[in-house]
Amino acid sequence: MIAIDTNVLVRVLVNDPKAEEQCQLARDLIITNKDIWVCRIVLVETV
Repeated sequence: MIAIDTNVLVRVLVNDPKAEEQCQLARDLIITNKDIWVCRIVLVETV
């Protein structure tokens, strides 16, 4: 299981063109792993 932190989640959601490589890496991490965990505090921080 991989725990996703706020930075990774925000990269995927925002899709910042200035950080295109980081956004793609974050997207790939989430897409390729079937067992991902996002804790409540990460969701709260993201909001």
